Amino acid sequence: KLADVILSKNYLSTRSVRVIFQSISLGGSASLLIVIGFLECDQTILTGILFFLSGCAVAFYSGGFLVNHIDVAPRYAGVLYGFTNTFASISSILCPLTVKALTPNGTRIEWRTVLIMSGAFSFC
Repeated sequence: KLADVILSKNYLSTRSVRVIFQSISLGGSASLLIVIGFLECDQTILTGILFFLSGCAVAFYSGGFLVNHIDVAPRYAGVLYGFTNTFASISSILCPLTVKALTPNGTRIEWRTVLIMSGAFSFC
């Protein structure tokens, strides 16, 4: 909705809106995940708040990547979205397996590694 308002008022170009929203989505989420990796174990409330804010930042992708298919190929947006969503779902399969492999003992250092990796992949 916010992206649509910005576009309808001609405040920014379509490309600029997509780039800004995608940057907020990935950069904000990644930064917060990395910060969470360095919090102390007893900072549970702050951890919860930062996880919540990370999820909120991810929501900005709806003004970035999610509508990009319509910008690129309006007639084939559904098909394109189907392909990209299928490949994106691979991470949903690999993520739990990777976390299990990286956290055999569930130590703080192991979880820090997982959170830093999650943040790093979000930046890419």
